Amino acid sequence: QLSTLRRVFTSGAKWPVLWQDQYKIVFPNAELCEFYGASELSFVAIAKSAESPPIGSVGRAFSGVTIQIKDTAGKPVPTNEHGMVYVKSNMLFLGYADECHPTPPEEDGSATAADLGFLDDRGFLYLLGRADRMIVVSGKNIYPEEIESCLAAHVAIENAAVIAEPDEKRGQRLIAIIDTGKSATPTRLQLLRHCRQHLPQYKVPSIFALCANWPQTRSSKTDTNTLTLA
Repeated sequence: QLSTLRRVFTSGAKWPVLWQDQYKIVFPNAELCEFYGASELSFVAIAKSAESPPIGSVGRAFSGVTIQIKDTAGKPVPTNEHGMVYVKSNMLFLGYADECHPTPPEEDGSATAADLGFLDDRGFLYLLGRADRMIVVSGKNIYPEEIESCLAAHVAIENAAVIAEPDEKRGQRLIAIIDTGKSATPTRLQLLRHCRQHLPQYKVPSIFALCANWPQTRSSKTDTNTLTLA
């Protein structure tokens, strides 16, 4: 036990729900502060356990930061409506070195890292996923990050990624690629049951596959472009 520790800061991904009990044992008196940010935007939001942030939220705007949700036309949307997450602060980057990329800051001084999300009535930010990863199945917009989080909550799964392939009837169909590490691999039926407990049917993958060597980017995130199936 580290009982004298007052705060623990974490970033990069949401704190796994399965680790909550262990956290309380090791850090019984420490407030957990999860912050969301991006290379382009720096600090964006922070979720403090003392504020009891809603499940799925990445917290409220960081000090000196203004968060706004905009539609595809760049206009602000009402509370609880989905759109692109834009940020204003004095910590934004100046632009990409690659001239092929437009300089992100808008006329109003805001910028985006192409994350989709929404704000609730209390100002808590929820992320849905990256705009370039959205999958459309039978006319419904699906964000693979939600399904990946569901799969990662399974005790036997260390890594999970969801991709899509063309489907004649539905436009696209979902494929879940998993890495079980040293754990025994769950059966397809077990994975289906797990997903159906937490997701609506149209978000449940139809195909499950194993990845022999899980690829990662230099920032230790899953490299979905190089995933290979076992």
